[in-house]
Amino acid sequence: MITGTTEELLGRILQAITPCPEICNNTDPYGSGTYDIKTGLRFKTNTTPASSGTLVFNGIDPLSGGSYVSAPGSTVGTWLPNNGDFTVEWFQKQTTVTSHPRIFSIGHDTTAVFGVSIESHKVYTWPSATGHNWSIPSSAHTNVWAHIALVRSGGTMTCYLNGSSVGTPQVDTTIITGSTYNLYIGSDGYSTGDSFTGNITNFRWTNSVVYTGNFSPITSPLKVLPQTKLLMLGGSVSNPAVDSSNKNVLTNFNTTWSAETPF
Repeated sequence: MITGTTEELLGRILQAITPCPEICNNTDPYGSGTYDIKTGLRFKTNTTPASSGTLVFNGIDPLSGGSYVSAPGSTVGTWLPNNGDFTVEWFQKQTTVTSHPRIFSIGHDTTAVFGVSIESHKVYTWPSATGHNWSIPSSAHTNVWAHIALVRSGGTMTCYLNGSSVGTPQVDTTIITGSTYNLYIGSDGYSTGDSFTGNITNFRWTNSVVYTGNFSPITSPLKVLPQTKLLMLGGSVSNPAVDSSNKNVLTNFNTTWSAETPF
């Protein structure tokens, strides 16, 4: 005999016949919350706090008082995707375009397992021996907010700028692994000329294909998805760098908090 309230019985029926989508209309599927179950009903609920600001990076070399954020390799190494699918994305406002500033780097400089820099108005992936680059307009990323996403799907990597693909998708089977390498955001944590100047927020790494084609520009803070391994939103004045996925302990080196956001 089936028992329960009318709401619970209806919820069980809806749960059985309604899939919980991971990708919908080529947009961030959980941009306004994630699906959960209560009394059998699926409903949207926010699982991560709204972004309350951004991290400001000073562009100074790491060994001279530069600012960056790090996550320990002992944790990062457990979720790196090897040669599988992933999406890494962030919002940035780059105020100085000089040298070869890293948005992030897993490991230091030439020994890095994987990283991204933006230089001469191009998005570069590292290491350079297996890396790619995509040209982006200066007006689209210099002193303005930009959302950049790199998506690797089935061995092909696509770069998106504010929801639109740029350049040509590139074949990429880079092995991204290594439990001894820290993840650095805003620098590579060591080298001269590799520090980012400006603001970064909503840095998210997800081991799945979040975007399958062009999508509407994102206008609200990113959320934790089922395969999200790191989500760094703007924290607070006292604690700017927080991982909302609760999978990594972030260490802040000299970044400061700003109330400015891209939303």
